Amino acid sequence: MKANRAAYRYAKAILQQALSQKIEKDVASDMALLSKTLQENKDLDAFLNNPVLPSTLKHATLEKIFLKVTPATKNLFQLLMTNNRLRLLGAIADNYLSQYEAMQGTIKATVTTAVPLTAALESKVMEKAKTLTSDTITLVNLIDPSIIGGCILKVRGLQYDASVASELKALKREVTMNNTI
Repeated sequence: MKANRAAYRYAKAILQQALSQKIEKDVASDMALLSKTLQENKDLDAFLNNPVLPSTLKHATLEKIFLKVTPATKNLFQLLMTNNRLRLLGAIADNYLSQYEAMQGTIKATVTTAVPLTAALESKVMEKAKTLTSDTITLVNLIDPSIIGGCILKVRGLQYDASVASELKALKREVTMNNTI
């Protein structure tokens, strides 16, 4: 929990600094690149989370990988190296993007389905999501075959679970309770 709080605070400070320099959009691009790279490259993420490796080596590696990021992002690398917090980089990037999107009046809604959404289903999910918030919504589709069918929609702190797996669990609970009486 402390790591999440720290990542949120770093992201908030970076956003404030970027706003003061009027480079918040450029830094958001950097953070999107960082987040995507760390999610797609588990070896890099493991490298940054390795407590045995020195922060200077991690910093030098980040500087070589991310050559074209803004000076503000490079300053973040330096700050995290100094404070031995480079393991938080992915969480900071995600927090920055969330805070930036909220500032823009856009929020990210995630919909988990067993198979990728078709255009028709995506529009139905967007309709449901728009009933939950007045903000502009960016829909992210996550695939999880374990939900069997239906979907799980998450918008901010709200969750709408219309998955087959959830229905089966509820049915099992009901049958189990009725058989024990």
